[in-house]
Amino acid sequence: MVVTHGPHCHPLVPRRTTPKWAKAAALTAAQQKANVLCGLATQTEIDAEVCSFVTHALSLADHLREKYKKKPHYFLNLFFNGGVRVSKKHTKINPSNVFQSMKAAQASEAGQTERLVDVQGDWLEEYRNTSPKDLEKIVANFKETKNEHEKGMRVTVKSMVKDVHATVSSIQQLLEGLNARVGIDVFFCLVHNSPNFHMDPIWYFLRESIESYLKMVATILRW
Repeated sequence: MVVTHGPHCHPLVPRRTTPKWAKAAALTAAQQKANVLCGLATQTEIDAEVCSFVTHALSLADHLREKYKKKPHYFLNLFFNGGVRVSKKHTKINPSNVFQSMKAAQASEAGQTERLVDVQGDWLEEYRNTSPKDLEKIVANFKETKNEHEKGMRVTVKSMVKDVHATVSSIQQLLEGLNARVGIDVFFCLVHNSPNFHMDPIWYFLRESIESYLKMVATILRW
């Protein structure tokens, strides 16, 4: 049935008297049981696959422990965290800990050997009586010393080379982990800009195809 109003009106479709989507028929008891059994079988297969993977990962971590003389959890962190833990954690500096560390260092320089518990007990009252301004200065000096240790110039060629390779290794682990989590392509070249020591350029390609492509481009452009 089509309802019209006037010569130029569009026909109106009558309202449906039945639902647009019919409800699915209820499953029988046998069908419900079959679905449950199928789900249990699938979950059992998944559990077996995961268990096999975990067993292999633990075995590989133990093998690498013996080969490289590191703890198993070091390799497990690399397997499952993709290098995330390689990056340094930035935590807020606790003035109380800095103050205790300073007092312990002073005692050590004076030839005194005290346990941390003794230091806490001896200097707790002094810490409480220290003004916030003085504590800020102590924390600032601690940060400066910490930055000098982390970013200071290396005094020997051996330490410079070791620092370079350790940093490159950390960068590689971070990039490989990022690739596993997000999916990226990356390459970099690291060169030294100081005459203090000699170091060949260090190239890193996440994929061999990137290196092949760049070689082809370099050949075409005659780099």
